[in-house]
Amino acid sequence: MAFVSGSGRVIGGSGLGERKAVCSSRRAATVMMAVTVKKEVLPGSQVGLEITVPAEDAKKAYDKYVQGLVKQSNMPGFRKGSAPKQLIINAAGKERIAAGVVEQLVESSAKEAMEAEGISAVGQSSLDSDVEELINNFSEKNEFVYKLKVDVWPTPEFNKDWKERSITVEQEPFDESLLDDALEEFRRREATYVATEEDVGLEMGDQAVANMQGFYEAEDGSKGEPLPDFAEGQGIDITLEEGKFMPGFVEGLVGAKVNETRAVPVQFPETARKELSGLKAIFDVEVLEVRNRVLPELNDELALTAAGKKDLAELREDLKSRLSFEVDQANDVRHLHPTMGPAFGHPVRFFFESP
Repeated sequence: MAFVSGSGRVIGGSGLGERKAVCSSRRAATVMMAVTVKKEVLPGSQVGLEITVPAEDAKKAYDKYVQGLVKQSNMPGFRKGSAPKQLIINAAGKERIAAGVVEQLVESSAKEAMEAEGISAVGQSSLDSDVEELINNFSEKNEFVYKLKVDVWPTPEFNKDWKERSITVEQEPFDESLLDDALEEFRRREATYVATEEDVGLEMGDQAVANMQGFYEAEDGSKGEPLPDFAEGQGIDITLEEGKFMPGFVEGLVGAKVNETRAVPVQFPETARKELSGLKAIFDVEVLEVRNRVLPELNDELALTAAGKKDLAELREDLKSRLSFEVDQANDVRHLHPTMGPAFGHPVRFFFESP
């Protein structure tokens, strides 16, 4: 099961990824969750769901994800899978762990919520919550709440009795570039970060460990009063990838070195929390550590340890089947519309003629 965020990111099934890519196919936790669901009927054949996962289940998902990282770890000085838990957590980084846990929580809880509500989704569902905000705010100690929009079959209304109609649909071939993007994003998701020498500057794709404090921007462009405490952080992981944080923030850190402090001007998006929406600010970012990203080799071992697939070929097939779900629907020779039976007292079958 896969979900698309409002920004275009895909979460679940193929994983959490950048705005233009589908991510890794990490299997979601199978433990049953005592989720609570608020349902709302939306226009355009959609339903909205607000799903709450209890803190206890969020903690279980977090522990399971970290345990998986430990088992697949291969760090110098330790046997494979035997590195200390805290060392693995530090190497992976808080953001990566949070992203993985959020992916698993959304995929598992959304499936349970839709089954409990008797909802049959059409194609990919869409997250009605900001992915970055979910990741940044995630804590294994708190309940996990997010919103989902689900496309459902419309309820048909007919003014005359009829049984079958023939229609012609355009056949859409599978775009192989989607699979290439998914596999590359899979590698990025499984990347490790290695600390560099002090005189090496940050580049896009690197990760910084930093302290940061925000200030309101004064009318003359200088730093004004400090922002609220929730807009600062100590020892946080900052991954330099386009689309992360506020526009221009990570780009303003390119070239920064260890022990250097950068003043980075930003403007919060309108979607930010009410206190910061649209505001201009300046962040003092003190770089404590510079880490280079090391991408793993895309091979059978990675497919097994990171995605639970027996080899790379099985991983490719799994990703392709998920990505081609909607294409397969469009190319079906016969497709039974599940909502039309009640309208006539019997199933209604459409015959699709592919060109």
